[in-house]
Amino acid sequence: MGMETTERTLQERLNALSPGQRAELARRLSGNAGPRRTERDALIAFVVGRNGAVDEDAVRARLRDRLPDYMVPRDIVVLDSLPRLPNGKIDRNALHAVDWTQPEPDGSDIVAPRNEAERTLSDIWCDVLGLDSVSIHDDFFEVGGDSLISIRILSRANQAGLKIRPELFFEYPTIAGQAAASGGATVVTAEPGLVTGTMPLMPIQHWFFERIPVDPQQWNQSALYTAPEGFSADRLERSVQHLMKHHDALRLRFPMAGGKRQATFDDMPAELPVVHVDLSGADPSDVEGEIVKTAEKYHARFDLETGPLVCFVHFTLPAGQDAKVLVIVHHLLVDAVSWCLLSEHFDLICGQIMSGEAIALPDKTTSLQQWAMRLKNRAEAQDIQSEAAYWRGNLAEEGDRLPTDFPAEVTDNRFADTEYVSRSLDEEATQTLLQDVCQRHRAQIDEILMAALAGTVCAWTGRPSVTFDLEGHGREAMFDDMDVSHTVGWFTTVFPVRIALGQSDETADHLASVKDRLRRIANGGIGYGLLRDMMPGTEISDALRQAPRSELLFNYLGQVDLLAGELKHLRLEDDQFTAARSPRGIRAYVLEVNARISCGRLRVDWSYASRLHNRDTVLGLANDFMARLQSLIGSHGEESQPVVTAADFPLANLDQDEFAALAQLLDEDNKQ
Repeated sequence: MGMETTERTLQERLNALSPGQRAELARRLSGNAGPRRTERDALIAFVVGRNGAVDEDAVRARLRDRLPDYMVPRDIVVLDSLPRLPNGKIDRNALHAVDWTQPEPDGSDIVAPRNEAERTLSDIWCDVLGLDSVSIHDDFFEVGGDSLISIRILSRANQAGLKIRPELFFEYPTIAGQAAASGGATVVTAEPGLVTGTMPLMPIQHWFFERIPVDPQQWNQSALYTAPEGFSADRLERSVQHLMKHHDALRLRFPMAGGKRQATFDDMPAELPVVHVDLSGADPSDVEGEIVKTAEKYHARFDLETGPLVCFVHFTLPAGQDAKVLVIVHHLLVDAVSWCLLSEHFDLICGQIMSGEAIALPDKTTSLQQWAMRLKNRAEAQDIQSEAAYWRGNLAEEGDRLPTDFPAEVTDNRFADTEYVSRSLDEEATQTLLQDVCQRHRAQIDEILMAALAGTVCAWTGRPSVTFDLEGHGREAMFDDMDVSHTVGWFTTVFPVRIALGQSDETADHLASVKDRLRRIANGGIGYGLLRDMMPGTEISDALRQAPRSELLFNYLGQVDLLAGELKHLRLEDDQFTAARSPRGIRAYVLEVNARISCGRLRVDWSYASRLHNRDTVLGLANDFMARLQSLIGSHGEESQPVVTAADFPLANLDQDEFAALAQLLDEDNKQ
């Protein structure tokens, strides 16, 4: 295709854009996106009514049927007529001069809820996100939200009677949009009774049995709670009985059959996995050490064949100290969202028992068994099969191996040799990153973190691209009649992402590559595991299985304080029991980078094996990563240009090269 033809084609596509799309594209390319709470990012619609009257809600509702939420105008200005030039075209300069502003009494741009649905959502957003106030037109991701927190908000909204399908949450990421879209959810398929029998292994469980061959029975997660006064071992047993009945995954075990692992749901065990340890006579100074020794003992006692793979340890402490409860669950049964659900329900049951109330938990959502069976069937669907080419293009190559400081052997990468380097941002820098930087570059926080990571690793290896495995929550909107927002299980997805960077070493430029690559991923990356692990014997499954595995993992855990919610009766303690992993176990990656926001601060942990890397090497990587984030934070003001990519305009259906050419044509068109 010659340049003339290319320009003509792009000009036709430019002309085909709606006025709203064209205005949005021009505004974003001009860099006209002020910081939050001042000159806000907003679309304004100028409307002329047939009889002078305009129903603003009706206009927005009609536009929502045709446009994604970010294209729906925040303000609607009613005019008697549109100003026009002598040639009949609309006089845009005259529109810019129209005084359309409608300031709120307090001088802010917060638009208050207008109906009951918006009020309910506003309360939920503020509670979960920890905000004092929020506008009904605020974008969820620009006020600090992320995909994990969205699960919690969806769950709360559905419990309040607002039926919002998960896919609509992202299509309409504002309170106004979600309230208008609520009420259309279909009936959810759920199993109210005790789930028993078998289920297909989830893709992440396939990943586990392949990547963790040594001591897989000791790969646990745990939490330590301080219980309220009077919470006895008997009361803990009552709590555990209700938890294991309600959350079927807590009764899973994984026996071998025909040389392969199977997932089996047991009935309620005759003897509950509850242990009582009496430390009432111990010296108070020895209590912490005794708890650690007990934790090490029970972390090593699971049996994947026979189960159960959960353990609740009740500690009676010396006089004047409340009891503590240690909860240990094998990772095959839970993920981050599951821990939040377990904590929330454990706390609820604890309060009901202590007050003498009847035990009552929220209704069950779709069972893990139903979800896994439907996923296996979905793997054969055309939309999943069509992802094959994308995943082939993201696979790691032999040349992607990470440099090491010492000769690398598999046995040198053991959990016993794991060390950590941690770096943090202060609260002010974290908030700037979450709100101002994310808003200006129309990026999510995990995209910004991955841009910094890609730049750091490419600078270290000297290569123009990097491939890493990325974790997702896995609770995607795959089926209209299924809801797993309140289902315990290990739903996590792990999939490869290959990022190619240009010549620039600026993190803002790398962000364009990351956004363009990540936003082409369908269904949160779940298709990779379906094609690889739930279609055995097929060509694509073999191709994905035979490709080299990435040696680098990135995982953004979200705002863990907001995700966990507030416990009313239990108090969550710090739990740093190293016995959660067998020291003989082989780590799945050479480097792991885990980021989270806790107590208002971004923390990034780099884990490595001391027999593969010097500490100074990993310190250098961690410091370079933080410097790249600081460069974005320091340049977030109006003088900096936002990173705008084709991914910001999905309706235009452009790749990045076409987008760049189209942007140039638009700029020339506006100058005429």
